[in-house]
Amino acid sequence: MTKKEDKDKEVEIDMDKEITQETLEALAKKYNIKILPDDHPIYQEPPTVIVGPSIRNKKKK
Repeated sequence: MTKKEDKDKEVEIDMDKEITQETLEALAKKYNIKILPDDHPIYQEPPTVIVGPSIRNKKKK
């Protein structure tokens, strides 16, 4: 089976319906992303805000 045939067999995902675990798994497979389990260590960390450097206009003298 070729990759094109694999893509043709992908399940259609209707985003208007309720999103279920099966839908999330299908989306993850389609976009090649990994779903982390609920007990993953990253969920034990407190929320963090990352603030980039501020860009200010230099005053002309």
